[in-house]
Amino acid sequence: MNCRGWYRRGLINGRTADSFGPDAAISRQEIAVILTRLSSGPWNVADSSAVNGSVRVEAELGLMQGREDGRFVPGAPATRAEMAQAMLNYLVTPPPPPA
Repeated sequence: MNCRGWYRRGLINGRTADSFGPDAAISRQEIAVILTRLSSGPWNVADSSAVNGSVRVEAELGLMQGREDGRFVPGAPATRAEMAQAMLNYLVTPPPPPA
């Protein structure tokens, strides 16, 4: 599935109303929101609390962790290693139980 398919399914949004930014760096918070949406859990990540809620969910599911100092640093760009680890964790973590 290309980025248009992810957009249509509501897994990702544009950077602005007029720009998607496919070549832009991805932040740790954006990864958390995408993985939370992929997890199909009972979480609402469509509002302004998306970042805090997604970070909490990702920590609870063990999909993402803080950096070496324990802080999540949501606005920081993700490294390739962080993205790879988050995707691996998503692929091997059982889905949450139904709500």
